[in-house]
Amino acid sequence: MEWTKNTGSAATNSTTMSPPKQSTAASWQDKLITSQDGMYFHKILAVLCLLSYSWRLMFMVLSNSSDMGFATYPSWTIPTILLHGALNVSSLQFDIPRQRIATGYRIWPEYRWHSLIFTGRALAIMLLYHLEQIHQLPPMPVCNILIVLMAAGLADVASWSVGAKYHSKSIRELAVPAWVKFFFSTMQFFGTIGLLLGFPRRRFTIPFWHVIVVQGNAFLMTVRRKNLAPHNSLLLVYGIGLCLGFTATMMELILVPNEDFSSSLTVDMRPFLVATTIACSVAFLRFGGLAGLLSSSPLGDFFQSKYFLWTNAGLLWIFFWKPRLIQNHDEPWLMLSTVSSVVALGVLGWIRCTSIAQP
Repeated sequence: MEWTKNTGSAATNSTTMSPPKQSTAASWQDKLITSQDGMYFHKILAVLCLLSYSWRLMFMVLSNSSDMGFATYPSWTIPTILLHGALNVSSLQFDIPRQRIATGYRIWPEYRWHSLIFTGRALAIMLLYHLEQIHQLPPMPVCNILIVLMAAGLADVASWSVGAKYHSKSIRELAVPAWVKFFFSTMQFFGTIGLLLGFPRRRFTIPFWHVIVVQGNAFLMTVRRKNLAPHNSLLLVYGIGLCLGFTATMMELILVPNEDFSSSLTVDMRPFLVATTIACSVAFLRFGGLAGLLSSSPLGDFFQSKYFLWTNAGLLWIFFWKPRLIQNHDEPWLMLSTVSSVVALGVLGWIRCTSIAQP
C-alpha cells in the first residue's frame, strides 16, 4: 500500500479499465440498496457501525480519559469488535467487478480483502488490549509486531490470489498527483506505527481510529463505484479522514491522562517524537531513500522489505525506546533525530514528486 515512483500512468495501466457508464435516473437509495443484500444484513450492520462511530467520537470529545468510552464501558469492547468485524465480512456477499477502474478510487475485490485484513488488524490489537486489561496482564508488545506482520502477509496472499491481471497497487495506481500519493502513503505509515508500537499506555483510541478510516475508505470507494459522488470529492473526504486520524494519534501520544482518570492532562512530547522518528525513518527506507547504497547488496531488497522494517521498528521500540520513556530518560538529541527524519523524508518526497512530474 506504500507510495513509490510509478512510471506508468494509472489511466493506461493494464490492470485498470474505464468506469462503466451508469444511469443517473436511479436514486441513491436504489444504487446503494441492492438485491444481493436481500435481508439487509450488511445495511443494518452499516447503520450500527455509524452509531458506534458517533458514540465513540462523542466520548472522545467529552473526555480524553474515557478512551473513546472503552475505559468507561469496557463490557462493550467485545461487541464493538464483533460488530465492526462483521461489517467487513458481510461485504463479501456482493458481486463487484474484478478489475479496477482507471481512476482507481472504486472498490474492487483485492482492496475489499485488504480492507477486511487491515480492519481485522486494528480489531485484533483492540482485543489484545482488552485481554491485557481484564486479566491484568503485563503489556505484550511482541503481539503487536506479530499482528502487524501477519496482516502484511495476509494482504500479500490476498493480492496474489486475485492474479496478476486483477492486481493493482491501491496508492501507486491511483489517479492523483504524486504529492497526494506521497501524503496518503505517509499517513498510512503513521497509522501502522500507532498499531505496531502500542506505546506505554495501551489505549483503544488509536486502533479504533484506524478502523474508522479503513472502513470509511471502503464505503467511499463503494459510493464511487455506484457513481454517487465525484472522484476528487471522495478523495478529499478520505484525506480529511487521514488527517483526523493522524491528529487523534498525535494527541494520544502528547496528552497523557492522570492515573486517577481525572479531567486534567499532562503534556509529554517524547512519545510523539519517538513515533515520528520511527515512522519517518521507516517510510524513508521503504520509499527507497537508501536504494543507491543497498542496490549493490544482494540483500538490498530484503532490507527495504516491509517485514524487515516493521520487525526492526518494533524491536527497537521494545528494547530501546520504551524502557527509556518509562524510566523518564531525558533525551536531548531526540528532537534533533525527529527533525532530521522529517526533513529527510520531506526531501525524498520532493525529489520523487518532482521527478515524476517531469515529462
